[in-house]
Amino acid sequence: GLAHCVKNILNGIRSGSAVVERSIKAGQIDRIQEGWQRVHQNNGMLENLVLDMLSLARESKPHLFPTDVKYLAGQVCGLLSETAAERSIALECRSDEDMEDVLADPTHVYRCLLNLVSNAVDACDSGGRVRVRVGRRPGKGRLTISIKDDGAGIAPEDRARIFGEFFTTKGGRGTGLGLPVTKKLIDQMNGTIRFHSVPTKGTRFVIALPVHPDRKN
Repeated sequence: GLAHCVKNILNGIRSGSAVVERSIKAGQIDRIQEGWQRVHQNNGMLENLVLDMLSLARESKPHLFPTDVKYLAGQVCGLLSETAAERSIALECRSDEDMEDVLADPTHVYRCLLNLVSNAVDACDSGGRVRVRVGRRPGKGRLTISIKDDGAGIAPEDRARIFGEFFTTKGGRGTGLGLPVTKKLIDQMNGTIRFHSVPTKGTRFVIALPVHPDRKN
């Protein structure tokens, strides 16, 4: 599985490098930018693959700190806003007012959000929409993060495998490690992750993090 993922990424880097080389020889500056963007994207995929591999392979305890989840959600959406805009996808991020910090591992939370929001953007066609919502359920003792897209949805036969290692529906664009890593990190923080998907209508993932991390709510 790892060899397959690395091979796909290297093919992307090789393809982008070839575009850059041809464009330099032809003096086509705009084409150089196109090729470099392809190399840059695949370098990012390789970096994420290594981080996901480490997260799955090693046992570690989360480092819990008072964490402003709405700030992290805003950071992730800001990071991905340009990618979404290039594909004419609306990326919205909203949070409830006056939310308290939650004891969580901010690095874990950020990585989970980056995986889920990236997947949501990838799932949408041009003109699609991704909505990220952070809120607190009164009386439930937990904070929830919802990531909803209006993409093609997850096929019924794939749902039982969605958190399995190396399973991906994105072909060469996916590594099949993002969701397993996300679930592992959330489990380590005593949180939960669930999803609901309707074919042709889209998918919604919901993370719930306990305000008190020593128990699930």
